[in-house]
Amino acid sequence: KRIIALSEFQKTVFLNNGYPSSRIEVMQHGIETKELDQILAASPKQCLPNAPARLGFIGSIVAIKGLHILTEALKLLPATELELHVYGKVPENEYG
Repeated sequence: KRIIALSEFQKTVFLNNGYPSSRIEVMQHGIETKELDQILAASPKQCLPNAPARLGFIGSIVAIKGLHILTEALKLLPATELELHVYGKVPENEYG
């Protein structure tokens, strides 16, 4: 049997928990980009002088990814025009 790790980080976690290296295979996973491609196609390709800065988060919306840390950090910034765009499936749990 083999163990599939979705990243080198996850492989390291498996190794640190005693799983044998010979059984672990890293297989990167991707995300569906169709919706993101449509959003980007509708967005201007250049920065406008008075446009707010944009920050994007693309990933799983789970605590280990730290989206809550990002939003808390943004609250600490002085008033500024900044847009946060979050792309990921919102889980149906307390974190979501």
